[in-house]
Amino acid sequence: LEQTLEQALDAVVTIDASNHVIFYNAAAERLWGYPRADVLGRNVSMLVPFALRAGHDALIDANRGGQADRIVGTSREVLLERADGTTLWASLAMSRIRLDHGIHYTAFVRDVSAEVARRDALRLLSMVADHTDNAVIITDAAGVAEYVNHGFERMSGFAPEDIIGRRPG
Repeated sequence: LEQTLEQALDAVVTIDASNHVIFYNAAAERLWGYPRADVLGRNVSMLVPFALRAGHDALIDANRGGQADRIVGTSREVLLERADGTTLWASLAMSRIRLDHGIHYTAFVRDVSAEVARRDALRLLSMVADHTDNAVIITDAAGVAEYVNHGFERMSGFAPEDIIGRRPG
């Protein structure tokens, strides 16, 4: 299992019952920029953004104590701080492992900065298209309308449901 996790494309970090890092794969080294030797045996809070470090152990310990899960078993996007101080968006999925000697956690982390940037750009373009007075129509490669804005509706007199799915003209 350890060999499999070591070769994973996603960063994998496991902490023990004392919140110390006991596994940190090569992908984690690349993602955070900390060498394995600097992380293993240290408190996991070193991998948490600085603004969240102070309360991080308390959150983990509350979860161990039975507080409702807000992150274990879910996936969420988080802002991650790298060793060099740069930040990136990451997808974080957390698992809890019950062992005889305590509850451990494993995080699977993947850089999603490119996806977040694309989504933000699309959101911005959509906002511009929705709020411009100019007519905007977007078609697929075959020329079938996929989107029209309010400017198009005002200029042409066609409602979106009249044109979407059809070829303009």
